[in-house]
Amino acid sequence: MLSHEYPLVLGRDAAGVVEAIGAGVDHVQVGDEVFGHVLLAPPVQAGTLADYALLPAASVTVKPAELDFVTAAALPLAGAAAVAAVDAISPEPYPQVSGSSSM
Repeated sequence: MLSHEYPLVLGRDAAGVVEAIGAGVDHVQVGDEVFGHVLLAPPVQAGTLADYALLPAASVTVKPAELDFVTAAALPLAGAAAVAAVDAISPEPYPQVSGSSSM
């Protein structure tokens, strides 16, 4: 399957406050409330079930103010799965029948 490196930290999704940013990161700032995802790529080692987590800048975005941290942290993987499912079935709009009435 995927190779692992130990110590291993579990967890993929996260939400929190930015403590530091790397060079070239300009879409979030220190102090921003964010949420994001650690990509599942070999070797598996980094995770988010920790006091601090290092996430790739491309997988982090500013958390909407109306979302609490728990809800925001639940979105990345579930949201990506939902988008993939919709993309896989390529839904079409339901055809409207003229002259029909609603009940």
